[in-house]
This record gives sequence, structure tokens and C-alpha cells, in this order.
Amino acid sequence: MGMGDGRSHDDITWVGIGLAIFSNGLISVSLNVQKYAHNKNEALGDARKPYHHIPIWWIGMLINAVGEVGNLVAYGYAEATVVTPIGAVGVIFGAIIATFILVSCPVCRSPPMCGTDAALSSLPLCGMPGADRACWATRGRDFDCLQQGHGSGDRANST
Repeated sequence: MGMGDGRSHDDITWVGIGLAIFSNGLISVSLNVQKYAHNKNEALGDARKPYHHIPIWWIGMLINAVGEVGNLVAYGYAEATVVTPIGAVGVIFGAIIATFILVSCPVCRSPPMCGTDAALSSLPLCGMPGADRACWATRGRDFDCLQQGHGSGDRANST
């Protein structure tokens, strides 16, 4: 019941997908928390401190570390071809979270909105060719793939 037999993702893969989405959300939060710390520090002018002396910056760093470890674990539960594109979710989370943490509105401006639209529209495309990918990944076995019903008829005529 895996991806290679043409059926839907198994339960373990869904754990990886959920973990990847959650981890990328944490990473987005952490980067916005660190940016908040930098903005507050810059507002101090000449009284600025080194960033590693700011407690909120370290909180952001800790959240980032937890998110990255979660992302690493997600690769153990789901294929890289499934987990990696989910990183685009971090762009969307980052745009939304920046609205609240940084009190800015990046979603309202057109270039970030275009990036968010592109990320959202590409997510459904990430898992579509998953069943045939395992078959086409084998070298020199195109004919076997065609006999199993994978691929186009045009390619069958050319072999």
C-alpha cells in the first residue's frame, strides 16, 4: 500500500507529510521571531546590542532548530519527492505570519502575492506523477514499464 503500486499514500507517509507541514510552519515562525528581534534592536539606534545577546533572538533560533529537526524526521517517513515541495508551504506561512509578528502586510503587495499564488498552485502538482516515477526511474527498462501500462503509446512505437 505505498506510492509505487498506484494506490494512495500509506499512513506512515501521511505522518511525514503532516510533520513536514508543521515543521515548515515552525521554521517560518522562527525566522519571523528573529526578524522581530533584529527590528527591535535596530530601533535602539546607537544602543544596539549584538544579536546573540538578545533573548528573543535565541528563542527564534531554538524554534528554528526544532523545526529543522522535525523536517529531517519527516524525510524518514515520506519520500524526499513529497517532503521537499512542502517547503514551499513555509513561504506561505512566512507571508501570513509576518503580517502579525512584524506588523507588515507582505500579502497585500503584488510581488509576494505572486510568489504565494505560485506556491499554492504548484502544491497539487507535487504528487501527481508519483506512481509512474518509480517505474521510469529504472534505467534501461523502459520496455518493461510500457508492458506494465505506464507511459505513453507514442514511446512504445519508438522502441
